[in-house]
Amino acid sequence: AGGWDEKFVWNLGWLEAFKGVQGISPFVLPVVYGFCKFAGFTVDGVDVSMGLIARRSRLRAGMRFCRRGVDPEGNVANFVETEQVVRAGGAVSSYVTVRGSIPLHWGHEDSSGDWTQIKPGLVLEKEDTTWQQLRDHNLYPLSMHFESLKRCYGRVLVLNLVEKRGPEEAIGSAFRSVFDQYCEVAGGGEQQYFEFEFHRHVGGMSASGWDCGQVELLNAFGDKGGGMSEAARCGVFLSGTGSNAEGAPTVVSEQGGVIRVNCIDCLDRTNLAQSVLARWMLGVQLEAVGAVTPSERDAISHGNVNCFSLLQEGHKGIWADHGDAVSMQYAGSQALRSDLARTGKRTLHGVLADGVCSVQRYLQ
Repeated sequence: AGGWDEKFVWNLGWLEAFKGVQGISPFVLPVVYGFCKFAGFTVDGVDVSMGLIARRSRLRAGMRFCRRGVDPEGNVANFVETEQVVRAGGAVSSYVTVRGSIPLHWGHEDSSGDWTQIKPGLVLEKEDTTWQQLRDHNLYPLSMHFESLKRCYGRVLVLNLVEKRGPEEAIGSAFRSVFDQYCEVAGGGEQQYFEFEFHRHVGGMSASGWDCGQVELLNAFGDKGGGMSEAARCGVFLSGTGSNAEGAPTVVSEQGGVIRVNCIDCLDRTNLAQSVLARWMLGVQLEAVGAVTPSERDAISHGNVNCFSLLQEGHKGIWADHGDAVSMQYAGSQALRSDLARTGKRTLHGVLADGVCSVQRYLQ
């Protein structure tokens, strides 16, 4: 109804009764659960509005330890679509990324009798005793999930941030195995898989570790010169200052694909990675709306703090607030490593705050 994507309409059940009633459209308002924040900046004398709109799916909704993985229809837990919007002089550009739980049947070990276990172990479903059984059991829901993404967004680039060692290794390997089998069945180049071990590349308290980690993350998408050649092919949406015969803004370009980011919780690491990818595309968006030159675009995309520092600090702050909001909705606490998102380095205060947040998540 109304051109809405119904998976993001949380009051859809209440609105069903009004379908088909003439003249009632202005009074039938969809409710979206997520995050929204905008801020204004001046860039080379041009007034720029920049912000984020996050939409949480109502399908397979629930709290962190109660909702994991995928359901039989391909809906995943903690699925959030985040749209970065830039506006200047009547031109509007948007860039969309998504996050969502690993699309397999998985969950946690029962730790109800052990109150000291803050993070229960990760387990695939019990019937998946062999790799072949695992693939057979999970291929259909994973396929449903990615086919839905391709219908909505076009190409899908998967960025998997789980670790290749320790408790996350098994589920990460299972994801890659089933995804590879899906690609064999689906064919074509409409889906690609990338991996980035966040904790291996970003460690310690230093800013240099995070700086190097950001470069490695961008390089993961195929451009060893520090770019994102594969991700850039998806493009951005851009509407111009003109209008068509119906009075709607002229569409200059459309985004042709989406990056799907996940870690285990799809919260802390995921938000940091998304913010780096979004900063890269921010430069592209600012150039698209006519606010910056190509050299300024490159400086912003690479995080050069000497280029429009207030804009870049504002971008970090909005993404950090976004991470806190999405984390509060799913885990009951603010995001971990929020100091890294806001300042680019780990701080003692941030480490202590993470300890408090971890306790809050456990109690939730």
